[in-house]
Amino acid sequence: MDEEKNRIVEHLLDKSKKKRSVISIVGMGGLGKTTLAKRVFNEAKARFSHSVWIDVSQQYAAVDLLGEILLQVRKTGEEELEKMTRPKREEMLHFF
Repeated sequence: MDEEKNRIVEHLLDKSKKKRSVISIVGMGGLGKTTLAKRVFNEAKARFSHSVWIDVSQQYAAVDLLGEILLQVRKTGEEELEKMTRPKREEMLHFF
């Protein structure tokens, strides 16, 4: 698994690429997809000032994902977050 992790980290952090990259890790349950993704995240996060790990289920609401990100990045309180609209959450992340 370390070989796959290293290959993904190298691809994602390749400074010669001008655009962001997205890599899908797919397969049947129990193959270690989440474990691989978490290892990539843990290695790559050391190279950034901020990092966020969120779980996304098959059924999700974007506003909830934005809220999870804000809770981790901005240390926004849950009470304050409950009052925010989706556009406000997006604005807060944009100016972060």
